[in-house]
Amino acid sequence: MSFEPRTVPNTYEVNSNRKIRVLVLEDNKINQMLAVEMLGMIGIHEVHVVENGVEGLEKAGENEYDLIITDIRMPIMDGIEFTKNIRKEEKYRSTPIIALTANVKEEQIESYYRAGMNNCIMKPVDIVEFGRILKVYL
Repeated sequence: MSFEPRTVPNTYEVNSNRKIRVLVLEDNKINQMLAVEMLGMIGIHEVHVVENGVEGLEKAGENEYDLIITDIRMPIMDGIEFTKNIRKEEKYRSTPIIALTANVKEEQIESYYRAGMNNCIMKPVDIVEFGRILKVYL
């Protein structure tokens, strides 16, 4: 018996004539690798990864991103505080910010939206759902 790697249907690939730049905030090394891999599977290859919100603010100040994906629970500065802070920056007021988290109770999700996030993807991540949600914003 052989196993084929799971691929994302073409309908979930991001089709763009420009390079899409994504910032990922995630403190767990395995989750960092998974996020980069999933983004690559949907056609996004310019990905910068940082471990917390403070590093995210620094990286966002140095670059411009088309999309930000953030974990919620991180050391130093969590995803909610990061989002509140980055939304104060003119160039990031309308940039899509997606929570990537296992914390998905209704009241938690509402707090993500109140902070300025656009959507929430639950861990563990389903690659088809991941691609479908990101395609809405790109």
